[in-house]
Amino acid sequence: APAQSIRALAVTEDGATAVSSDTGGAVRVWPTLDGTREPVVVAMRRPVSLAIVRDAKDLEIAGIDGAGQLELAWVSANGEPANRSSVELALAAIAVHATQNGFLVERDDQHLVLVAPSGTSAGEVEPPPGSHIAAIAVHGGVVVALLDSAGGARLRTVFTLRGLAWDDASPVVPIAPRGIALSPSHKRIAAVIQNAQSTRLALFDRARGRRVLLGPDGEFVDPTLAEIGFLDEQTVVVRTSGTPELWHAPT
Repeated sequence: APAQSIRALAVTEDGATAVSSDTGGAVRVWPTLDGTREPVVVAMRRPVSLAIVRDAKDLEIAGIDGAGQLELAWVSANGEPANRSSVELALAAIAVHATQNGFLVERDDQHLVLVAPSGTSAGEVEPPPGSHIAAIAVHGGVVVALLDSAGGARLRTVFTLRGLAWDDASPVVPIAPRGIALSPSHKRIAAVIQNAQSTRLALFDRARGRRVLLGPDGEFVDPTLAEIGFLDEQTVVVRTSGTPELWHAPT
């Protein structure tokens, strides 16, 4: 196990394999998550954001380093390193996400860039005028962005099949512009809502932008409250005060 704290973590879509980077700069591929296989160290440039996809029997890892540069690394299913290359970006990147059609890179100028598995650029979009990207969630090939503006926050799908393109925006949603998670069915969004007295988790209908469930009433404003992801359609992993917890939404 790594002696340093984890800085970035990504898991394959099937939940079987993970890649992590720690504060000491070490990158490890975890071929299995049941403890039957030891992690394998992979040479990369100290990633602060990671994404991983499974391509046939091999794994491809994308990492953003502290300077905002993108690096790709290929490893076998057993985690043995095979190859790595740098991908030149026009501007520095801040995050990377795995999609079914390549890696979605967030640049620090708010542009989204789709990078094909080969490392070539496959598309680019920017937020509509007057808005900025507050958060992105990816699940099962679907990419949803939370766009914030003076008129409020809205959910908008990003198509990745042929380049990048925006879908129509949802109505305004009362979501704190700091993070979202997408359910396995792609029908719900988990997010934090906040007022002057408290923060609470809520579930929203993705298409309509309508709140459908509200989490337990918070007694204070918790700036650490954040959704991590869905375990299933009714269970959300939540981080509060630095500790992961499970919220089981009532049926």
